Amino acid sequence: MDALDMRTALVGMVAVFTTCTAISGALWYQSRERYSGMQWVWGGLAVSALGVTLLALRDLIPDLLSLSLASILLLAGSLLVLVGLEHLVDRVRPKHAETLILVVYGAYSVYFAFDPVDQTFRVFVNALVLGIVSGESAWLMLAGVERPMRRLTRDVGLAFAFLTAVHLMRTVGILALGAGPTFMRSTSTDVILITLHSAAVVAITFSLALLLYRMLGAQLQTQEGILASAFKASPFAMVLSRLADGTILEINEAFSDLTGYSRDEVIGRSSRELKVWGRWGDRDTLVAELRSGGEVDRREVEFRSRTGELIIGMVSMETLRSDGEEYMVTSVVDVSERKRMEDEVRELAIHDQLTGLYNRRGFFTVAEHMAREAERTGTRLHLVFMDCDGLKVLNDTLGHEEGDRALVNAAALLRETFRESDVIARMGGDEFVVCFSEQDDAMADTVLARFGSAVRKGRDAAGEEPWVDLSWGWAAYDPASGDTIDDALSRADERMYEHKGRSRDAR
Repeated sequence: MDALDMRTALVGMVAVFTTCTAISGALWYQSRERYSGMQWVWGGLAVSALGVTLLALRDLIPDLLSLSLASILLLAGSLLVLVGLEHLVDRVRPKHAETLILVVYGAYSVYFAFDPVDQTFRVFVNALVLGIVSGESAWLMLAGVERPMRRLTRDVGLAFAFLTAVHLMRTVGILALGAGPTFMRSTSTDVILITLHSAAVVAITFSLALLLYRMLGAQLQTQEGILASAFKASPFAMVLSRLADGTILEINEAFSDLTGYSRDEVIGRSSRELKVWGRWGDRDTLVAELRSGGEVDRREVEFRSRTGELIIGMVSMETLRSDGEEYMVTSVVDVSERKRMEDEVRELAIHDQLTGLYNRRGFFTVAEHMAREAERTGTRLHLVFMDCDGLKVLNDTLGHEEGDRALVNAAALLRETFRESDVIARMGGDEFVVCFSEQDDAMADTVLARFGSAVRKGRDAAGEEPWVDLSWGWAAYDPASGDTIDDALSRADERMYEHKGRSRDAR
């Protein structure tokens, strides 16, 4: 073969390396968020492509570039590819020996550019160091990874083994046949080996693409297994359903425990058919939110169990798409007990535990709301402040249990006398207060007269039931006057003591 044949082979090698660099770059870009290492492989092929390009320009550019720098770039590119493979399979190790080889080899290549040594020895060294690095890559992918992963990396390892064999064949050929007078006038064997080198690079590139595809498949399979296990083992009720019509495709055991439905009872049926939603409109609202935002996060929704029991659930939803169909993964945390406890705590916070009336906090909360409403509508509020006469004596003589019964009876009397819209509260101890809205003071007097009559009738009808009389005083609250609820209560309190004094004098 003449010089043109070797140069043609090198130009073809440049095209191969350039193409493989582009392919590896695309592989890196597509897998960059999943795998680390392909950027090094891409960089290594790009460096090698530059080295091959300089080599193809032999006799057209200085030897320092076409031989020395080209050789250094080829070795550096091979080392970068090895580093990338180690990152890809998570087998990174120090590169002290390889770095030393690169430094020594670089110094040797530069020295050769200024003081040429025997070409046979130079070509032999080139093939040997490249064979060592490609052999490391072959060993890594065939035996250096964990055994379960070797079936994934085998093809890449075989491609590098093929490249290693090409380099070894060249070393053997140099030892047996020697080298040509110049590199560009090497033997036909060198041209064949250059061609085989290009074929090995192509095989490596496509086997890497296959490796990434296999790794992705294995990862997805593992993730699916993990998700399936998490789905089944989740302590929260989980449902996989079709987004369009709510057809249930899968549930976990926690869903059965929560709703009472077995898996066979729900698979293939829609949530509408099962009537699991407390209000079907809630599903429409959540689905609309899911379509617009991609997820629903901890929304409180009512459900129905198999027996019709109301369940309050904290719902989270996400969408999945497969084969053009949209699916919905729903998780439900049962917060029914927590809501019941919250309601109880809320009731205890504003209600008196003994009588069930509002307590002091509850009274001021509701009364202030009534005051704002009265200010808006121009009406007046009336407050009746009262306490129980003789409760201490009753407690001391018959015990606190009888005193509590007397307070409960007094609370019942207030409920029967005043309207449901009126605010009735036990302010503490033996004190009660009522707040009602009435524009006409004459009507308020009528209400108070009815209350006084009810107290007397209650005393007469008490019989054996523990009873205490009530003393009271009342005051009007006019939002336009600048008074506060507390001011009105103080006036009512003063009148209550006046009423108590008159009652004592009468007795």
